[in-house]
Amino acid sequence: MPTTALLWYRRDLRVADHPALTLAVREFDRVVAVFVLDDALLRGRFASGPRTAFMLGCLRALDEALRRRGSGLGGDRAEAVLRPARAKAGPAAAPARPHSGPARERARRAPWPARG
Repeated sequence: MPTTALLWYRRDLRVADHPALTLAVREFDRVVAVFVLDDALLRGRFASGPRTAFMLGCLRALDEALRRRGSGLGGDRAEAVLRPARAKAGPAAAPARPHSGPARERARRAPWPARG
């Protein structure tokens, strides 16, 4: 049976030199990449229009890079990502390690340990 990894992008929005992506591609048949647009990122303490525009531009570029490789970037709110991950990906998920307070909180709610 084919295996699937859920790669939860949190930072390092790139395909080159990305340890979690490298691990997922090497160890699984399929990689599903997601990014969660969390309210804390969009409307939090340090929210700004230019910062949000830059982040969205980076996400578009990441999506294009993934599509050129036969995938694409998906995602919505945290629960929309975590619910199917609990059912399908389980321990086969390979999120990047969280570094900020909000990222650690999102990781705490995830059903797997951070790797990569």
